[in-house]
Amino acid sequence: LFVADDVFPDTHCLRYHIQIHTEHPEPEYGIMGRLNFDPDLPRTPVMHYLEESGGFTIVAKGTEGEVQRRGLISANFSIKRAFIKDKEELFDEDFPYSQNEDTEFGVRMVAQGLSLHYRVAPSCRHHSPFLFDNFFYKVWQAGISKAYWSEKSPNETNFANFLRRIVMNKSKEAEYDALFEDYIQTFGKDSFDCDINQWDTVTYAHFKTLMDNAVAWKADMGIYDGWERFIPAFTDIAADVLQANTLKNVKKRIEV
Repeated sequence: LFVADDVFPDTHCLRYHIQIHTEHPEPEYGIMGRLNFDPDLPRTPVMHYLEESGGFTIVAKGTEGEVQRRGLISANFSIKRAFIKDKEELFDEDFPYSQNEDTEFGVRMVAQGLSLHYRVAPSCRHHSPFLFDNFFYKVWQAGISKAYWSEKSPNETNFANFLRRIVMNKSKEAEYDALFEDYIQTFGKDSFDCDINQWDTVTYAHFKTLMDNAVAWKADMGIYDGWERFIPAFTDIAADVLQANTLKNVKKRIEV
């Protein structure tokens, strides 16, 4: 049973894990249990976003019994020792940050026969608040980890398919950062870490739009920075992509 250091198991969580494994004795049957933010914590807009439409939705609002093929989150996860005892590689401890290493582990285990099911009863509470500033630093870290993963196992990932998009986004990083800062100043930085109940639906809708775009953008920045770190020739590759895209745009303008 894997439980993160800032996750509190609910009453009978362990009993439910054992009971479900007893009902499903097949070695490949794995469980990803429900995970919600602790209701005793102030519910910031970021935490609300993560549960409703972001990265936590899969564990906060999953469908009972649904088979998970890629999105392993190991904060409340159990697997039979018999399934993993002979595996040559378990968690890859060379990941640069504690981001995506559990997803990568899950992809490899599913490829080797793991059947991972979402179950509601073995529930836990995530007890660390997500604040606006440190959240985007984690998103950037996740991008670095994705770059490491794609360099290690390109056949398991599709990040490299987005090379042109990532390079072009990086070329506009200063412009993006300025727009992002203007948005924060307009809203007022303190408002992002307040209780979500202080916001109306229109304010949250604007915030969700920001998050949908900013999360994807910040992850791309992390992937780009990671490729620069892990792939010696990447700077030259990126320059070629940028030049090719510039020539393509010039050709389009001439044709128009």
